[in-house]
Amino acid sequence: MRVIVAGWAGSSNLGDELVLVGMLELLRASRHTPVVLSVNPDQTQAVHGVDAVSPSRLPALRADALVFGGGGLLQDETSPLNLPYHLARVWAARARRLPVVGLGLGVGRLDTRLGRTLVHRTFARTPLAVRDEPSARLLTSLGLPQPVVTADLAFGLPPTEVAPLDRVVVCLRPWGASGGVSALLPASRRRPSEDADGVRATAAQLDDVFAATGLPCHLVALQADRDGPLHDQVATQMRTPVTTARPDLAGLRAEVGASRAVLAMRFHGTVCAVLAGRPAVLVGYSPKVDALAADLGPAGVLRPWTPRPTGWAQAVLQVLGQDSSPAREALRARSVGNADVLARLTG
Repeated sequence: MRVIVAGWAGSSNLGDELVLVGMLELLRASRHTPVVLSVNPDQTQAVHGVDAVSPSRLPALRADALVFGGGGLLQDETSPLNLPYHLARVWAARARRLPVVGLGLGVGRLDTRLGRTLVHRTFARTPLAVRDEPSARLLTSLGLPQPVVTADLAFGLPPTEVAPLDRVVVCLRPWGASGGVSALLPASRRRPSEDADGVRATAAQLDDVFAATGLPCHLVALQADRDGPLHDQVATQMRTPVTTARPDLAGLRAEVGASRAVLAMRFHGTVCAVLAGRPAVLVGYSPKVDALAADLGPAGVLRPWTPRPTGWAQAVLQVLGQDSSPAREALRARSVGNADVLARLTG
């Protein structure tokens, strides 16, 4: 079966690309032939070895079904245009009478009445797999049938086999002057760089991590064009040893996993930590981060997001020595539900 993958592919965000890796492995294991809708089809074909086309070609694309996901597509907090952009792909598939399923989806926030209505009407009769319990609760609150609770598609990937290095990997993401994470804002409202006080406060927290643990910080960018410049700003303000890296997709999991602990503002920074069995401090800016922290048990500590962070050293000390592999195996087992929902395309 030739299956259209309608997620978010072809951007510079390695977290989204890691989700696509999980999706493609699942589809190929199920003997489906994927074709990916991508904002950069040439890049997607080169990196993933898969057929890829621009979303504009969807109406004429030859296919037997559409898979919607994975990742946090069902939300309207970043922009009121987010949901219509993504849901239009489902509507186009329905117009052609193609079967549709949703896999590995994150849901929320849905802040507008229009957004909630669009989600309800689009997925009233669609088999869905969501990556956490809060996503399931939000969908059922809209009157949709109970979805299958699975896990992020990246948790279907094999464990990362990499030796730990004596360092703390840190995955920051840009934030705005008002305190919101700038990646959660429309492009017109994003700041090109961070406020100086916030950068200094962040650098001081990472200096505290070194003072408390004796482990230097290694700043790993999951989105090089956005995270990389921020990491450079923070590194120049630090007094303690620090290194930076901007890995490609192939090297991401090992780069993050080669650590004693991971401190992440990036959701998939934590995912990479768990795939390697490392503990994580999660800096919460979104319900999806809170949900993942709850899944990690003692191997995960949640710190609230603030542009003037506190308590990072104590949180790293709390998780050091913990093993996240039990949580990883539980999430891998849960991720099997994505295959079960995918099977409904032919069942």
